[in-house]
Amino acid sequence: LYFFHYFNPIFSIAYFPNVFSPNGDQVNDEALPVATCEMAYCRLLIFDRFGDQLYETQEVGRGWDGSTKSSPAQSGVYAYVLIYAYRDRIQRVVTGDVTLLK
Repeated sequence: LYFFHYFNPIFSIAYFPNVFSPNGDQVNDEALPVATCEMAYCRLLIFDRFGDQLYETQEVGRGWDGSTKSSPAQSGVYAYVLIYAYRDRIQRVVTGDVTLLK
């Protein structure tokens, strides 16, 4: 008996939350990209309202914990750029904003 996992990147979508609350309660403490298929590559950039880059990671499965250079960011709206690829290695870009609540 064989099972085949069919990968179709056309129907795969990456999501990014629009709000999170890094308050230590283990619920929505990190703004983390979620995809319907496993990402082979992921780069996440976070910017403040002035366009200053606050955070960057290229580690798949890692999100933003609401800190900037070891200090907590203030409540507010931040822009993100999510650059990712699935196993097909086609680079995709998602942009938007995320609200940090305290």
